[in-house]
Amino acid sequence: MENKNNASIKHGSYSMLMVVLVLAFLVAANILVQKLPTGMTAYDMSDIKLYSISDKTKEVVRSLDEDVTIYLIGETGEQDQIISQMLALYDDLSSKLHVKELDKNGGFATLKKYGLANETIDNGSILVTSEARMKYIPASDVYDLDYAKYFQSQTEIYNYDGEGEVTSALLYVTAKDIPKICRVIGH
Repeated sequence: MENKNNASIKHGSYSMLMVVLVLAFLVAANILVQKLPTGMTAYDMSDIKLYSISDKTKEVVRSLDEDVTIYLIGETGEQDQIISQMLALYDDLSSKLHVKELDKNGGFATLKKYGLANETIDNGSILVTSEARMKYIPASDVYDLDYAKYFQSQTEIYNYDGEGEVTSALLYVTAKDIPKICRVIGH
């Protein structure tokens, strides 16, 4: 009888050890996957490519030679997830690019610094800054919505240009020379 109990204890201990090892392996694998760049863990299956960026944008971001900060503006917990995921792809490409979330109610000092303290700012708006310049992108410039379905309680995105707007802003804030256009009137 005692041999049977000892065998049971050995078998139970072995089973418990195996469960602990499998759990430890799963936790370690989960931690490693979370450390991978967003581009390696997500695949964009949307029709209008909401969750991917082009090779040209990758080239622009990788060629940054100065620090640039991109602020995703919104209320805490209410940030636009589509734009947030897109900006995570940008963030993974360069150590010179920093993506931060900015609470539009709590980040008053930052908004004031860039002259946006008196602006009406919607969730999903973006602020791109460098040492020399800044570019504010209102959320309405990122999305074109189909309001024909508004009364059906559905608004659909029919045009999304988050990547185009952000990449254009990156080029503007990092440009060495900004051309000036003069217009002569009255002649």
